[in-house]
Amino acid sequence: MLVERLLVLPRHTKRMLIFTMDMLLIGICLFAAFALRYGVLFPVSILLDNWIQFVSMSVVGSVVINTMRLPRIKLHAMENGVILRLGATAVILSLSAMSVDLQS
Repeated sequence: MLVERLLVLPRHTKRMLIFTMDMLLIGICLFAAFALRYGVLFPVSILLDNWIQFVSMSVVGSVVINTMRLPRIKLHAMENGVILRLGATAVILSLSAMSVDLQS
């Protein structure tokens, strides 16, 4: 099964898979944010006008996610420090997205 194959992968490979998923989710969340903001299902023309935001937020997101050490969080040990790191990461990424949006 797929789960068994994933479990036997080396730790470094698993971390890279999680990091790749984080980067994809940043793009999906930005797409959803534009769709909700402008009230359209596929805001393609708006996305083409703001392509620099997607690129810059992917770079900023990767730096912030690695700096806050989010891939190393164990989901079964959600203590106060972990919750604060997740909240701080969300705030930093939100402020980064707003600052890139204001500059463009």
